[in-house]
Amino acid sequence: MKKTNLPFLLGILLFLLSAPPIINFVQEMHYEQKSEELYNFQTIFTPNLEFYVEDNQDFGIESYGPTDQNTMEKGRISLRPGLTLEKVQLIRTGKDKGTFSQEFRYRKNRIEVKDTFPLDLSKDKNLLKIFPETGTSPIEIKINGKDYSNRLPLTIFPNLFDQSRYPYFALVFVENLKTKKESLVLAQANDKHGNNYRFLWISENGKVRAETFNNNERTKKLYRTDIINAGNISPITLGYKGNTVEFYPTLFFPFLYPLLSALAGVFLIIIGGTMVHKK
Repeated sequence: MKKTNLPFLLGILLFLLSAPPIINFVQEMHYEQKSEELYNFQTIFTPNLEFYVEDNQDFGIESYGPTDQNTMEKGRISLRPGLTLEKVQLIRTGKDKGTFSQEFRYRKNRIEVKDTFPLDLSKDKNLLKIFPETGTSPIEIKINGKDYSNRLPLTIFPNLFDQSRYPYFALVFVENLKTKKESLVLAQANDKHGNNYRFLWISENGKVRAETFNNNERTKKLYRTDIINAGNISPITLGYKGNTVEFYPTLFFPFLYPLLSALAGVFLIIIGGTMVHKK
């Protein structure tokens, strides 16, 4: 009766279990390099603001943005060449709600972004905590006066007044390195699970193109994943062809598995092969 070559079989098993994530990682590196050759992406960060709350619970903006005259002029804040934040408003619009709006200027295009949020009017609350930590609101979008809102309520953080206010909405600058054309993309996740997305592409000459897709369709075009990750509008950082390629390294993954396990598998296969050869 022939003895089972245990090292060889164990090596094959370890190698087969380790191979898929390694192949996936190599594929993702290839797609990332390909995307970097085609596009340049830049997340648009907006400045925070200082607000005031009066004893009667009225509130407004005290100041916002930098005081450096190189980046701010007559209330306008330069976010990147060709893109400025023109105006910010924080006003009370009802007994228990307020609105926060921002007006951007991209080349000759005017972009308005606004949300309506609830107020925390508990009598025992600090006045400065009138803005709750979380809420929901549709994000109203107007481009050159035309309404592009989809009216879907999204999670917002009413107590934040920079880009962190919107966990599922972001502005991303995109440059096509081959055509040398640029666009500003208003990227939005239409649900908190990251299953559906909408991009509003704004060209330099004011043409607006809407692009909607689900998570399966996302993998068909590389730039979709890059824009979602740049805008940080997904619950997790996405890979080009999957959801789990991006991770925080730990001792176990990827060092013990799949790297060390693959090397151990190759080593055991060699030992097993040597045993067969000696026989």
